[in-house]
Amino acid sequence: MTAEREPAGALVGRDALAASITRMVTNPGAGDRMFWLLGEAGIGKSTLLRHARAVAEDAGVRVLQASGVDAETQQMFSGLQQLLWPVMAYADRLPEAIRIPLDEMLGRAPLPAMVDMYACRHAVLHLLEVLAAESPLVLLLDDAHLLDRDSLDIVVYAVRRVAGPMTTLCSSRGHRIPDGVDPGVAAAEVPSLTDAESAVLLDRQPMTPSRSARLEIIRQAEGNPLAIIEFGRAVVRSGVDLSASTGDDRVRRVQSLFSLRIADLTPQTRKLLLYAASGSGYESLDIITAAAGFGGDLSVWREAEQSGLVVIDGRAVHFTHPLVRSAAYSDCSVDQRRAAHEDFAARLVDDPPCRAWHRAAAADGVDESVAAELEGAAELSHRRGGFFEVARALERAAQISPAPDKAALRYASAAHAAYMAGDPQWGLALAAQVRRATTSPEIRSAAALPTASILLQTAKPDEAFDVVRRTFSEYTPTDESLTLALLFTALGAAHFSGGEWRRTALSSLAEAIPAPSAGGKVSSEGRDLLSPMPDAAKEAVRQLIAEYSTSTLGAEARVALDETSSIAAKISYLLAEGTRAYLSENSVDALSYFGRGIESLREVGSLGAGAMGMAAFLGALVDTGRWNEVDKAAEEASEVATVGRMALVEAIVEIHRGTIETHRGNVDVAKGHLARAATLFEPRANGALTVDLTRARSFLACVNGDFASAYERLRGVFEDDGTPLHSIQSVLGIADLAWAGARSGQQASARRFVTAIGRAIGSKPPARIRLLRHLAAALVSETTRGAERHYRTAVLDPDGGQWPVERARAQLHYGEWLRRNRRPTDARPQLAAALDTFESVGARTFADIARAELRAAGGTRGSTSTTTDGWASLTAQEQHIATLAAEGLTNRQIGEQLHLSPRTIGSHLYHVYPKLGVSKRHELRGMIDRAAR
Repeated sequence: MTAEREPAGALVGRDALAASITRMVTNPGAGDRMFWLLGEAGIGKSTLLRHARAVAEDAGVRVLQASGVDAETQQMFSGLQQLLWPVMAYADRLPEAIRIPLDEMLGRAPLPAMVDMYACRHAVLHLLEVLAAESPLVLLLDDAHLLDRDSLDIVVYAVRRVAGPMTTLCSSRGHRIPDGVDPGVAAAEVPSLTDAESAVLLDRQPMTPSRSARLEIIRQAEGNPLAIIEFGRAVVRSGVDLSASTGDDRVRRVQSLFSLRIADLTPQTRKLLLYAASGSGYESLDIITAAAGFGGDLSVWREAEQSGLVVIDGRAVHFTHPLVRSAAYSDCSVDQRRAAHEDFAARLVDDPPCRAWHRAAAADGVDESVAAELEGAAELSHRRGGFFEVARALERAAQISPAPDKAALRYASAAHAAYMAGDPQWGLALAAQVRRATTSPEIRSAAALPTASILLQTAKPDEAFDVVRRTFSEYTPTDESLTLALLFTALGAAHFSGGEWRRTALSSLAEAIPAPSAGGKVSSEGRDLLSPMPDAAKEAVRQLIAEYSTSTLGAEARVALDETSSIAAKISYLLAEGTRAYLSENSVDALSYFGRGIESLREVGSLGAGAMGMAAFLGALVDTGRWNEVDKAAEEASEVATVGRMALVEAIVEIHRGTIETHRGNVDVAKGHLARAATLFEPRANGALTVDLTRARSFLACVNGDFASAYERLRGVFEDDGTPLHSIQSVLGIADLAWAGARSGQQASARRFVTAIGRAIGSKPPARIRLLRHLAAALVSETTRGAERHYRTAVLDPDGGQWPVERARAQLHYGEWLRRNRRPTDARPQLAAALDTFESVGARTFADIARAELRAAGGTRGSTSTTTDGWASLTAQEQHIATLAAEGLTNRQIGEQLHLSPRTIGSHLYHVYPKLGVSKRHELRGMIDRAAR
């Protein structure tokens, strides 16, 4: 283990382990005395130990370290010499009976013919106790399985007996603690990185690979950090083509141990390893053995398996480390590799995708027959490995195509497949190849679809819309499928950009949609696979485009799906209908359509293509109160978005997470999510996201008691005349705007604004917007009759059941209003119902308010926090304000003392009351007295 420092925050995907290690090394001896990190080579054990060292030294803790190496495994006490040499000055102060064994072990005196191991153990224990008594101590043993046996035994002996503050962290290769160590000692296996974490690590490297290689590196590294870094370095510096299983000298030098071990094997075994490494991953053990020329004799694998480089699992061969495979392939000559691929192609006559892939790998230059074979096997490639395999095959087919236009068409199909595979950057790179290969407007229009789709996913909706508009101005596609797919993408771009003029522009572009194909026969599965818009989904998409472009979403009955349709058609249909439901605020249907669509995408291995749908599905979960499913859905959508660098999807997820955490009362966590969301997009180009983020931040401000700033923020998502800046997203903030206005003393202003917004959105908005508008009107009403009429509509309308949390908000505010109007008996059912909903979904913020209001209305429903806990949860300033209010001071008097406005004092008290379980000012004194006791 080297002495270089691990920068703070440099770890990726190791939060839980790093946190545990930090606790252990900053407070040695308080937890586990010894802790083992287990895992394969390159998984990050040494990195975690470097992190431990940096953290410990920053905390002023002494660190001693040693690292096992093969060359010193049989060298007695070599590990102890590394570990204790920096503190040998302490040995000179120890009694002779202790000092002499230490000198002998550490090489300062010759070892006797007969070593007294008891004296050695006692001497090391004594030295470590002296060190721990002086200051906390951490021992780090990297690759402890390679330490000499005597050193490890003595350290284990001492660790169990040192009385002072000392902790020992060890790492070991494999999945079990080395023999001789107490099997009950604490240990953790360092996990592989997820794809999202792998993407983050790869992007942190000084030199990042090209877009086309990025997903291949993540796929082949299988979550191993060392493999990710070295594959990335090899690709950048030497142009290694990982997709063709190649390597180079640089990779071999990095993995010299693997290469040396392979070189020590017999020629027969080396050949087997080459053929195993040359495989596409789908060849069986029997095929590999036969292709290598050994017929059906599986005994030839004995040496390879005994070497520990491969594992035979049933009828499959697995390399024990990704870089073993690279070394086995790259250590052979080009002719040997070509011969391996040719031998596979000859054997795989019944496996067209594998045969085509091996023929392509063996090809030297362009070859139309091989390119056509790869393209023709696309459907089978998809069934085997999803759209990633399709994109890889079509890219290779394009590379070896002799005719530029054919190459361009194959690049366009590859770009679409890469987009479907969830790698937008690779898709953009492939689409760029289309423009380089041809000037044909017709062929270029095929590349416009993945280009626009990817630009939208990466939070560039304006550019996405312009790509579609420019395509239609240069060449109007005659293919109905491509036209509908382009317009569907333009619809998404128009929505997220927020510019209403794009809705009008979309209406003009929609005139180019060809008439429906005659016959209406559903396409075959094979034709649907790479079709931009399968036949069975076309009518649903056509209807969605027509309704959106004319602002009549949800006006028509939905189109039914033919149950005999292909899986590709089913996915397109479900995503289109889900989008239609979501944009028309039909949250229950949106949840159903997107949920089924995502499951279908998962079935075909193409979640990346549904990232936008996954984000909308998350929103529907939030809207419909299924908050127990939110965290899992957010994590899955976030991982897909991180791997594909889909900034728009990431931003949506972060905003939803921020909103949910605000409801849960985790204010600091919510702030973090919203702050990250703000870094992911350009506000001027992303109207929908900007409005959503503003609403989320305003809600957070309300929860913090800052109603005045929340009101100003929310006014900013509307024009002065009430026209929404975004026709759909802005209006969702109308109730919070009214709440903030009323609570900040600006009820008259808020009432005028709510009225203006009502005029702007018309007389027949979607049910959700209608109910929010009634709640907003109730909150700012200047008459008792008007307020009650609006409250009752917001609470009792049966359509409101789709949005349980919003209905509970209406019940809460209605209950507050009823209690303040001296109707506690009427208030209690509303408050109890609201509390039930808030507690069931985990909305602690509103549950606390509802519970306090219910108690004040004479109800006893719901659990309560202790007075002491409530008081302790207040900030110092909140406690000060509550104490002054309890003493009888007015808001103005408190404000004069604290140099704050009376309105700010009122906001603080509104936030304090539910935390303390009170609802009136005079109740504060008794509560504070109880807390003091």
